Amino acid sequence: MSDRATISARAAKGFRPGGPNVLPLNAPANTPRSFGSDSIIGYEIGLKAETPDRSFAIDIAAFHIDRSDIQLFAQANGYGINDNGGKATSDGVEFLVTMRPVPGFTASVNGAYTDAKLTEDTSPLVGGFDGDRLPATPEWSIATNLDYDWALSSGAEAYVGASVRLVSDQPGNFSPAYLASRGRQAELDGYQVVDLRAGVDVGRFSVELYAKNLLNSHAQTNVSIASTYPAQTEYPGGAIGATILRPRTIGVSVGAGF
Repeated sequence: MSDRATISARAAKGFRPGGPNVLPLNAPANTPRSFGSDSIIGYEIGLKAETPDRSFAIDIAAFHIDRSDIQLFAQANGYGINDNGGKATSDGVEFLVTMRPVPGFTASVNGAYTDAKLTEDTSPLVGGFDGDRLPATPEWSIATNLDYDWALSSGAEAYVGASVRLVSDQPGNFSPAYLASRGRQAELDGYQVVDLRAGVDVGRFSVELYAKNLLNSHAQTNVSIASTYPAQTEYPGGAIGATILRPRTIGVSVGAGF
């Protein structure tokens, strides 16, 4: 469109190969030993633009993705395996807005909205149904970053910054056992994360003080739930395994460039 604005469009097709499931030799004979490849075809249209002084910039893209034989996690006879589902689609928008209102100060907001769901039932082993949202796909996520840097002296610069990240609720993995006992698939609550940083760069040396996950959010980012009913998992007593964010971490890092 101009030296400062472009429109783009693309179509892409690709696949992931299948492979073996890692199982012990004594696994029951009806435990799937392998899984097939899956494929996608995606379409995207986007806009990138900035003002002549680069004080404002925007990058936004809308996409549609068709998936076939989608690879999904399942459990069989107490073993975690990969299996193939049917078809699925992902529709959404991703964006990045950057603002530099004064020298040294940069503010940016980036985010995504994603509607990712099955368009046909999976095998009973996986336990997904037409219309179910895909596991680990939050409907939206937004991150805001604020940074300011200034010169302390010739060859020395200081900076401060903060980041806030918001993630909406997201589905856990498909589980026939969970669905049978609860009447719905598992869902992980949304969460917020705040990070702070401040530092000094002097020549090739740098020192940074940081606080990550300042509010000490105990958000779950992934769960492992039995796929069979009654529950059979790799955890004792049919327990659910969960991955959580790293707890509040405060520290200092020192670096040197070579």
